[in-house]
Amino acid sequence: MSTVKEILASAENTDEKLLHIYRILWDKVDNEDFDLMNKYDRTVLLLLFFEEEINNGGFDQFFFNSGGGHAYEVLALLESLNALQIADLLKVAIKIFPADDIPKETEQRRKLMNDIPE
Repeated sequence: MSTVKEILASAENTDEKLLHIYRILWDKVDNEDFDLMNKYDRTVLLLLFFEEEINNGGFDQFFFNSGGGHAYEVLALLESLNALQIADLLKVAIKIFPADDIPKETEQRRKLMNDIPE
């Protein structure tokens, strides 16, 4: 398996590099608790996961899958990176969510999502 440093130095295009990095970090999550990941790996994985979900199925897919439980953390990361346009969109999506606090637990979030009008 390649390291993140080796992937970044490779001749692959950016999308392929990001996919490889995502896979490395996702495999790491399988072997340890997500909350125990170091800050760097956690940040990169959350942002890659957010991008992947938004690009594949929008905010609905983001909230439906496990990353949605980290919506507030992703929002803080986007704001810290000055990615304010997407942060503003995420804020709107959070306000539409039918609970004052978005549950971290996936099944709880999915049940609440049934109350969101089309």
